[in-house]
Amino acid sequence: HQRDLLQLVGRRHSDGFTVIDTDVPLAYCLPGRDGAVVLSSAAVELLTEHERRLVIGHEHRHLSARHHLPLVLAEAMARTFPAVPLFAQATARVRVLVEMSADDSASTADERRSLARALVAMGTGTRPEAALGASDTASVQRVKRLAATPARRSWTGVLVAPAIGVVLAMPIALAAAPGIEAATRDCCRLDAAAVARP
Repeated sequence: HQRDLLQLVGRRHSDGFTVIDTDVPLAYCLPGRDGAVVLSSAAVELLTEHERRLVIGHEHRHLSARHHLPLVLAEAMARTFPAVPLFAQATARVRVLVEMSADDSASTADERRSLARALVAMGTGTRPEAALGASDTASVQRVKRLAATPARRSWTGVLVAPAIGVVLAMPIALAAAPGIEAATRDCCRLDAAAVARP
């Protein structure tokens, strides 16, 4: 639906993204088979060419890494089990982690401060529902992280994705456990003598 609306109100930029006319600086992507990167006219005017390239790279990283999939799963778990605070917390954490992952992929060590400046400039942006935005999720935390001296890469980052997978897979495994146990047990076998009785 969002992509259909974009065809009506957006215009294609020569750099391959869609521009919508609004005074609010924003950048986001719409996931799917024909993923789209969208910048507002205010963002195009506000950002330098270098900053704009970094922001667009951030959005393309969301699309190529399919960051919407863990978000959809986390949000589905939070809606399905509203009484379990863990799932609401997991949704918030997954949102921040995918944004940080896109930040890291979109910028080299020398470009991190430029991306941080772009996030600060676009700090007032908002985004449509179902889209992944560059500037609205944990912006202060991300800016501080980008502006800090890049730490040496550790094994922590490598363990993040499996940890998210385990957290999100736990409720599915718990829900499936009774069915798996029933399928592996011979709980419905009838005694041959009982069947033979009239």
